[in-house]
Amino acid sequence: MSSRDFTGTEGILYADDWLEDVQRSMELTELPRALWVSAAASRFFDIALTWYRTDPRASVRGLTWENFRRLFKEKFFSDVALTALVGQFVGLVQGNSSVDEYAAEFFRLSRFAPDMIQDKGQKARKFCMGLIHAVRTHTSGRRDATFDQILMDAQIAEEDFGLKPKRSGDTMGASSSAGPAKRPHIQQQQRPFQQQPLLQIQQAPARAQQHQGQGQNQTQ
Repeated sequence: MSSRDFTGTEGILYADDWLEDVQRSMELTELPRALWVSAAASRFFDIALTWYRTDPRASVRGLTWENFRRLFKEKFFSDVALTALVGQFVGLVQGNSSVDEYAAEFFRLSRFAPDMIQDKGQKARKFCMGLIHAVRTHTSGRRDATFDQILMDAQIAEEDFGLKPKRSGDTMGASSSAGPAKRPHIQQQQRPFQQQPLLQIQQAPARAQQHQGQGQNQTQ
């Protein structure tokens, strides 16, 4: 059973992660399905607990897990938040992220826009079009390429051709359209470490004699 609590104030992303985490935990522990709702509700606090206790649809005896999920989302997945997340998915591109970071964000937001990736082809095309141009040109050109194939091609291209985008804090690195930047080789010249000290040593007695002679002239 998940050890994470839910108060109802964490936001839609946390709520969705929490719900999936709870279900996965109950499946792994092989908890009887009839106990799933009460087990999940045992992690409720504050607003979430008040909702569960006072909403007659949620507190009804014998509530199925499927209906619990539906009521949970109705309560804690606001239309405004859902619309905002769908908008983020529509405009999602790789930008300055790595391929893996872009893929992770793609998965995270795609959960809230299932209508946009109803089949495997839509999912693959949406992901491919969001890749930076330098990476996208190395992905599979077949129209029937799957999401997994495009992701693998993009990862290989990024690694083999040094196409990982340069971050703003980097002092050196690869650009998004060229190969990896090579550090220039500078042949350092050897400094005449011994010449200067020897010259100073040779000149020192002469300076001392000169100063001594000047002192004698002044006393005379």
